[in-house]
Amino acid sequence: MSNLSTRSIIFRVIALIIIDAFALNLVVGIGTQYSVPLAIGILIGTLIINFVFIFDRFSVWRWTAPGLALMALLVVYPLINTVFVSLTNYGDGHLGTRDEVLNVLAQSYYKPKDAVTFKPSIFISNTPSNPAQGKDFVLWLVDPAGKAFVGSLEKGIVAEADAEAQFGKLGERSSAGIPATIGNFNQVARLNALRFVQVLKDQVAIRSGAYLVRVESLDSAPQLVQRFEYNATTGDLLDRESGTKYKEERGTFVTLNERGETVTLQGVGGWAVNIGAENFTRAITSESVRGPFFSVFIWTVVFAITSVFTTFALGLLFAIILNTADIPFRGLFRTLLVIPYALPAFISVLIWRGLLQPEGLITSVWQSLFHVKMDWFGEAWLARIAILAVNLWLGYPYMMIISMGALQSIPSDLYEAAVIDGANYWAQFRRITLPLLMVTVGPLLIGSFAFNFNNFAIIQLLTQGGPKPDAAAVAGQTDILISYTYRLAFAGTKGIDYGFASALTLFIFLIVAGVTVYNFRLSRRLEQVYSNG
Repeated sequence: MSNLSTRSIIFRVIALIIIDAFALNLVVGIGTQYSVPLAIGILIGTLIINFVFIFDRFSVWRWTAPGLALMALLVVYPLINTVFVSLTNYGDGHLGTRDEVLNVLAQSYYKPKDAVTFKPSIFISNTPSNPAQGKDFVLWLVDPAGKAFVGSLEKGIVAEADAEAQFGKLGERSSAGIPATIGNFNQVARLNALRFVQVLKDQVAIRSGAYLVRVESLDSAPQLVQRFEYNATTGDLLDRESGTKYKEERGTFVTLNERGETVTLQGVGGWAVNIGAENFTRAITSESVRGPFFSVFIWTVVFAITSVFTTFALGLLFAIILNTADIPFRGLFRTLLVIPYALPAFISVLIWRGLLQPEGLITSVWQSLFHVKMDWFGEAWLARIAILAVNLWLGYPYMMIISMGALQSIPSDLYEAAVIDGANYWAQFRRITLPLLMVTVGPLLIGSFAFNFNNFAIIQLLTQGGPKPDAAAVAGQTDILISYTYRLAFAGTKGIDYGFASALTLFIFLIVAGVTVYNFRLSRRLEQVYSNG
């Protein structure tokens, strides 16, 4: 008993060390780069797991705590984060933070009218970095009046007379008066200097009083000043170059033009801000969203229910046939019928799309047999039939497998008693097989309904939501709610709108959750009825 206890403790300690090391690495990475609240949540979950595994009095929670922690991480947190995002304008043009936007603006400079443009000569260190960096360079700068200066990132700009004191001895002068060396820096020949221009643009901005000197080309190093001035107290932003004053509004800087129209500052994105329930209000009141919503919702429900019913019916039929003991080649038939389930679904859908094209095999054969050309992707009702047919092909093997398992769990003596009572096959199926089968597979059918309610892949891969009633329509005739949400939030002309997509996703979540809860209650009632009967 002692040895078993010792081994158990050692195993527990080693497992906790591995879990803690992984969690700590995850906390640091997520906390510094993504989300502090999520990192804190992971840390708390890890501490709880350590607590229940260390103290034996909480042993009943040892196998529950990791599952609850994963549920919180993979289910609860995404749901909370979706709610949070739905209350913001997070999306294209509002992806960064306020500090990131201000940092971009701080890197913007312009050349004032009274600024001087120097002609630069580039000098590089005797021992440059690999690759060369800003600190590896010194500039010899000559202004339009012929006065020379020496500048670097570390020491700024000094006059030629003070250069030796700051940078070291100046080498032999050329005919243009440019030294061959400045301290430990050698002049770069003009042909070789071209490859350093981009490095100088990005990394060498030398402060000179109110100005900043930056190399723009081999012949130009103008004095620049910071273009934007931000007032943290009022939230105003002044464009010094144009004199335009901007103010913060909904995560962007805006101003009014001469016609009184609101104009957004160009060249820089915005940041996400809280806009309350605006995304939800837009989903309810916007005609472009609300208009096709009802028809899309009806088709979504029809698609989900029909898919569950047809796949279950066909799967159950094959399961009953294969459950017959004396059927020949039962193993072969079972293998062949499972093939659609074994193939990757997206490959099967793309194959079916090719078969249903105007020149595809199915369309061509149909036309040759019945002299009718079927436009599977051009007419709404044909496109919907195609989707249901392809989904039936993909879904019936799963229903067949679970039905076969459920059928084998039904006691055979029930059928023997039914035969003695004179019940025919249909009566046996209706009174025994189906009720007992529904107790077992009912929850799985509910899961299948929820899956098909959000079955984005088959819609996108097979019809892409089409056909559309007109070119301007957002929703196609085969779009379900999830694909409709995708087109509204991600496939429009205004770019990606994560906030609006999150709001629509919550609507779908509430619908599916409500239907699922109702179906689970119904399934529980069935279970109680047949278990008592």
